[in-house]
Amino acid sequence: MNIRQVQLLRMLYPVNTSVFSGQVAEFFGVSKRTISNDVKNINGYLKPYGASIVRDGNQELSLYVSDNDQFNKFIEEVLYAEERIPVEREDRVHFLLRKFLLNHSYHKLEDVAEELYVSRSTVQNDIKDVKVILNQFGLELHARPNYGLIISGNEQDIRNAISELLFERYGRTVMNPYHQEWLIESHKMEKIYNSVLSVLEKFRVSISDIALNNLAIHIAIAYHRIKEKKVIEGTFGDKLDLSKELEYKMAQEILLDIESYLEVKFPAIEIQYVAMHLMGTRLAVEKSLSTEDEIGELVMKIISEADARLNLGVLSDKELFIAIMLHLKPAINRFKFNMNIRNPMLEAIKENYPLAFDASVIASTVIKEELGVIINEDEMGYIALHFGAAIERKKMITKPLNFLIVCASGMGSAQLLLYKLKRKFGHRINIVGTVDYYRLQETKLDEIDHILTTIPLSPDLIIPWTMISDIFGDKDYDVVERLIINRGDFSFRKYLIENLIYLNLKLDSPESVISFLSQELNKTGLVLEDITESVLHREKVAPTSFGHLVAMPHPVEPMSHKTFLTVATLKEPIDWYGKQVQFVILLNVAQNLDGSLEPLYKHLIELIDDYERVKQCIEAKSKTELIRLICKV
Repeated sequence: MNIRQVQLLRMLYPVNTSVFSGQVAEFFGVSKRTISNDVKNINGYLKPYGASIVRDGNQELSLYVSDNDQFNKFIEEVLYAEERIPVEREDRVHFLLRKFLLNHSYHKLEDVAEELYVSRSTVQNDIKDVKVILNQFGLELHARPNYGLIISGNEQDIRNAISELLFERYGRTVMNPYHQEWLIESHKMEKIYNSVLSVLEKFRVSISDIALNNLAIHIAIAYHRIKEKKVIEGTFGDKLDLSKELEYKMAQEILLDIESYLEVKFPAIEIQYVAMHLMGTRLAVEKSLSTEDEIGELVMKIISEADARLNLGVLSDKELFIAIMLHLKPAINRFKFNMNIRNPMLEAIKENYPLAFDASVIASTVIKEELGVIINEDEMGYIALHFGAAIERKKMITKPLNFLIVCASGMGSAQLLLYKLKRKFGHRINIVGTVDYYRLQETKLDEIDHILTTIPLSPDLIIPWTMISDIFGDKDYDVVERLIINRGDFSFRKYLIENLIYLNLKLDSPESVISFLSQELNKTGLVLEDITESVLHREKVAPTSFGHLVAMPHPVEPMSHKTFLTVATLKEPIDWYGKQVQFVILLNVAQNLDGSLEPLYKHLIELIDDYERVKQCIEAKSKTELIRLICKV
């Protein structure tokens, strides 16, 4: 199997995961036929191990396992084995990155070409990509005549690259140490993990599971580099003395416990570096939190800015303040020490909680202004989780909507409908009562938020109304559920302007798309000033490509008179900072926002999640058709 096929299998593992074949093709940038051939090839490998990839009528792929014992052998022996010879360019580039990062010696192009069964010129072309990737970490490939190429750069940058590039590729779980065999033997990884756990328990210190994994991975990388006689330079050690900190003592005990087992001596500078990791991950204690200290003031400013710009309604949420405070106390140490952490939930957070992620982007600008440090997307993702929780809490304490039922089938049908609604939704709605159509004009509607009716009502009625059937089936349930979520009167259509919808644009980069749409907006007078620079800055902070061929760019700050969308489909998919995009929704938020953005974002999430509907939007032949597809519930 090639590495693409291995990655496809990892998408479907564990067995309760499924994915559309079209999504897989888009993800890898290949045709559906290629994926179909990959599935046939994979099934050939899986057959002796009691498993297969199955495809349903909707072209959805899933993994079926008939023999768990045999399949577990496949997981350990094949799925996470790293002896495959890479065939495709992307796989060769990663092979070369791994070779240069993990083997600190010279490598001749001729030897590498022979190892990969390709020509010297092919390797030379692959090396160009390797250099671009390494340059992002401040690293270079140094050439020496008659010797070959060797990686050069700061040791901390090399370790960051190993963590980011290699663990990103192969997965970061330490819970199954066999998955890290490419870096360290499984029994040694297990020893590191257990030593860290033991010391944490001894000192009664709590860190998250992700932080625990990251720390164990760091020690494993340090062990590998020390074996190569490469240690962290002492520059930061000259400026900092952590020897009196609790974390330093913990680091000493962890490394002392594993030194004899790993048969390696960790220098003092490595102890200090592990202590810094602990300082950057240790959970703070709630009783030490205060709005009056420096970090407390920073957190209040973060929440105030996000609440003002996005109208979240979370300004008085004490739990949000405490959660961000608890996160920022160790995070500030990470910022100071220039330490990177991975957030394995990042893509899911960006895709499922875009409003909360936008709040975290605002938080990042405040942190930059106040502390002079730049936080990455991984850190933003963790902050977004706290904002997301606050948004959900707000929904829980929001007063339920008052519904009135209008039924033309008589009191018996009305009462049955009332009890069905109460049983389905409980305390989430407040049903004020039922009324016959002819008595509706006599009924006081001052306290009514929405009317549910089995017959059409007058379009002039000041209270919004929605038709449902007398028997109240599944479709009616979905309609009422949406009303509750959207607070009764949400209409997505009002955000769409037909003159700001563009079909099949022939543009080839995010910059050209953003520039075109911004220029079109300038002609309308709907924006206060040109938004191009602000939108591009937002993309630089964190790209808004969410997968499923969709990007949702927007300015960093509200820059329009009202909230609306500018929509574009592209003739061909383009690379949008690492993801393929063919459907662009430019979100323009009103400077003086009236009402919550949550219903709008929720509808957009549902659209983005529906890959088949996205494809239909891209293929739409008219603006009317596209509007219908976008507004579809």
